[in-house]
Parts: sequence; structure tokens; C-alpha cells
Amino acid sequence: EAWPPTVTHKDPCHGNGTCIDAGLRGSSAGNPSAIITTIQSANSSGLRAEYEVLTAARRDQLIASGVPASNIRVVSGINAEHFSVYQ
Repeated sequence: EAWPPTVTHKDPCHGNGTCIDAGLRGSSAGNPSAIITTIQSANSSGLRAEYEVLTAARRDQLIASGVPASNIRVVSGINAEHFSVYQ
């Protein structure tokens, strides 16, 4: 994601530079191990990463795979699964 953002976001944190959207690519995309690693890396850096998914069923699937429930949010209307990373 660029700053200033090139698209309008619902959350004003994008405009004030205190959050970003980030996605995993290639074989890491949607991979529970890669999601967990990204969450841990964000935490180690003093950031908070929330993985956003489209459905409760997908959230439940990731939780069953070991992704912390507190780091997954169901958000209708997103284009694809991705992280919102907050300062």
C-alpha cells in the first residue's frame, strides 16, 4: 500500500499513516503458517496485525489451523483476504 493511499478506505488510519493493508502472495497467500508468522513479526515490531476474511467459516478454518482468533476479523465487502496492520 502506498502513502498517501491511492484508494479511499473506511478507516481514517490509512490517511493519517497509522495503518496499512498488506497481503501475502504466491504460496504464502492464505497459508495459516505464513499468517501466523506475519502476526508474530508484527507483534515483535510493536505493531498489531489483523487478518481480514470474508466469512465466519473461513475464520473458523484458520482458527482450527492455529491462527489466533484475536487476530482474525470477518469483514464483508473486502476484495480479498489481507492484513490490516496497525501502529
